[in-house]
Amino acid sequence: DAYVNVAPPSSPDAARGALPADDRTTPLLSVELLVPLSQYEVTFVASQLGLIVSKTMPLKVVRFKDVGASLAPAAELSGRIAVGDVLATADGRDITQCSRREAVDV
Repeated sequence: DAYVNVAPPSSPDAARGALPADDRTTPLLSVELLVPLSQYEVTFVASQLGLIVSKTMPLKVVRFKDVGASLAPAAELSGRIAVGDVLATADGRDITQCSRREAVDV
């Protein structure tokens, strides 16, 4: 099994579909094949990921939360995080053995 993640275009002009007719280099769409794994690492630069997590440990993704941006939350847009996923590390730190408060503060 494999999954396909379709990412929005990186250029604002491409996102609006407003590219010059002779532009043959700017992609309008990015498609990548995601092979299911039992665990994987995801890195974000966004300050708000838009994740709602479980009230008990281990932390599981319960749903995605709108963070006020014009697009969906960064975690949802990545296509790599799904409802039900367990969060095992944050900022390189194992959060499976700490309290929930410590885990969400990381």
